[in-house]
Amino acid sequence: MSVTRRLVAIAVLALVALAAVVATLGDVAGREVGQKVGRGRSTYLLGVLRTAAETNLSFGVPLEQISTMQALIEREKISNPQILAIDIFYPEGRAVFSTDRGALGEPVPASWVEALQHHSPWRLDEHGEIIFGTSIENDIGETGGGIAITTSDAERANREAALRLDLIGLTLVVAGAGALFAALLMGVLAHTVERPFARALRTLTGTMSHAAPRSRLGALAFEARQRWREAHRAAERANDHLRAIDDA
Repeated sequence: MSVTRRLVAIAVLALVALAAVVATLGDVAGREVGQKVGRGRSTYLLGVLRTAAETNLSFGVPLEQISTMQALIEREKISNPQILAIDIFYPEGRAVFSTDRGALGEPVPASWVEALQHHSPWRLDEHGEIIFGTSIENDIGETGGGIAITTSDAERANREAALRLDLIGLTLVVAGAGALFAALLMGVLAHTVERPFARALRTLTGTMSHAAPRSRLGALAFEARQRWREAHRAAERANDHLRAIDDA
């Protein structure tokens, strides 16, 4: 393989590797942004629901008698297709409000009740679903209940898959265009670099003009060629002289 082709191959491989690294970093950043956006929406909604519940509790209204809570969670679920369910439950683990009417009065998962004992807000990953939750505190700082928002991970996964495909396509386009540009550029540069040596080689082999080249390398090659010719002619004269002596 010639030097030009080696340089072109190295440049193309370097660009492809760089494009792959950029695509990988973009994929990771895209997933992180998607997760932050989903977490931010759920955290905001948790804050809205918690404020509504705690405001009523501060006025002495029991949790189960907050009449607007059921309509509020149903409206929020309808407005966000990523939300599968919203549940509000007592600290002992019984649902008091839920977008799933069949779950009213039923026990919630034990992991939710356990999560109330930890720092709020909390997050659980269960069976391909993501549950964001927080506690509800009464006016004396005691836990009066909990809120759990169950979201689907499918939409985020589909969004990440679509983003990954876009990144792959963009990477291929950029890598192809970059490789073509690099190949042309390196070809021109390599030709420029190799041209003096190619001329010197042609001078040495006698395929160039008999005029002395202007470049220093060409001039040196021309002088070497001339010295070789002189040495060759001297050797021929010496041979002729020896043959003349033999004939005599």
